[in-house]
Parts: sequence; structure tokens; C-alpha cells
Amino acid sequence: MAGKEPTDREIDAMIDESIKKSKADKPKEEKHEKKDSGKSEASTPKPSEQKADRKKAKPAPKAVEGYDPWTVLRHPHLTEKSMNLVERNNVLVFIVSMKADKAKVKEAVEKGFGVNVEKVRM
Repeated sequence: MAGKEPTDREIDAMIDESIKKSKADKPKEEKHEKKDSGKSEASTPKPSEQKADRKKAKPAPKAVEGYDPWTVLRHPHLTEKSMNLVERNNVLVFIVSMKADKAKVKEAVEKGFGVNVEKVRM
């Protein structure tokens, strides 16, 4: 006999080494865009991409020291329905001053808590 036959472990080790070498030698493939009727996919972003772009567009503001949001916001409205809104839709509910408008409420929440406000409903 010319030599002993490799064991199963040795065969597995040789296979693993060859796989590692082939992955290291192989350049990463670039994705090619499909073009249908002159339109490319990049020109019309998907709705989920639009939402992601909208969220990334504005960095979160920092809370302003010394600013008291409770002059506009009276207190959080804690009911079963408002807790469901918090859990499901990421919506906070506050009781606000009678003189407050949407702009003042938005400013109070952003400056007081350092978050972005997408929409204010009154």
C-alpha cells in the first residue's frame, strides 16, 4: 500500500480548508439591476424605503436644560386606551393647556424630552 487512507475527520478538515480558500479567493459579486421598459428600480423607491429615509432625515434633538415642558403639557393622560396607543402605535397622550396650539405642543415635547415629533393631533 502506498499510504494509509484518511479518516473521516481528516476528510472533513480538508473540505473545510478548501471551502475557506474558495471563499477567500472568490471576489464578491455585484448585484445587477434589472431594467424593464426603461425604468430602473432605483428611480421609484418602495414605500418602506421612503419611510426609512424620512426617519433618518432628521437627527433627534437634545433636551434643552432649564426648559419646562409642563407649562404647555399639563400631565400625561393614562387610560387603558392611551396605554394601547403607546404599545401599538408609539403614540403619547397628554392633557395640554387650553392656550396651547400644535406648534407649542410639538416644541414642548421636543425640547423637554429630546425626541422627534412626527405629528400632533388635538
